[in-house]
Amino acid sequence: DIVETVARNQELETLTVAIQSLPKSCRRIFTLCKVYGMTPKEIAEELGLSLPTVYTQLAIGVDKCSDYMRSWKEF
Repeated sequence: DIVETVARNQELETLTVAIQSLPKSCRRIFTLCKVYGMTPKEIAEELGLSLPTVYTQLAIGVDKCSDYMRSWKEF
């Protein structure tokens, strides 16, 4: 149904804006994990970061994107 497709596209556009609003390092880690399917361990090795740093940045990314999407849906 067209209304559902439009709503899904708007949500995807909003999520893209949310991801783009993340700090550069956080955005890179978030994208590697959530879009490209890399594990935190793979990301840590690839970027030369500690595993706790990757987990922290992922948590920040998820929290910020969730907050952004929640405020968009309330609008």
